[in-house]
Amino acid sequence: MRPAPAVRIGVVNTVGAEAGNSTLVMGRILPYGQDTAEAGVARAWGASVRQLWILDRSNRQVEVLDLTAFPLSEPANLSALRARLLRLADAAP
Repeated sequence: MRPAPAVRIGVVNTVGAEAGNSTLVMGRILPYGQDTAEAGVARAWGASVRQLWILDRSNRQVEVLDLTAFPLSEPANLSALRARLLRLADAAP
């Protein structure tokens, strides 16, 4: 059996989407940040609602998924995402 890959997952919630904060982290241990108008994280990155950004170890964008078109509630999509993350983790130095 191979060792567990070094994949870390965190969340930055966009301004205006605060109503879902409690359900976003319910039952999870997840690094989480709420963007603000002052910080402008989503604006600076060009991110929008329902996007999943995959970054490398240097915080460079590798891929962006639109979760409206690629819903993780579908088992095949969740499996495909897991496979992508594992490939990236295996390829990382």
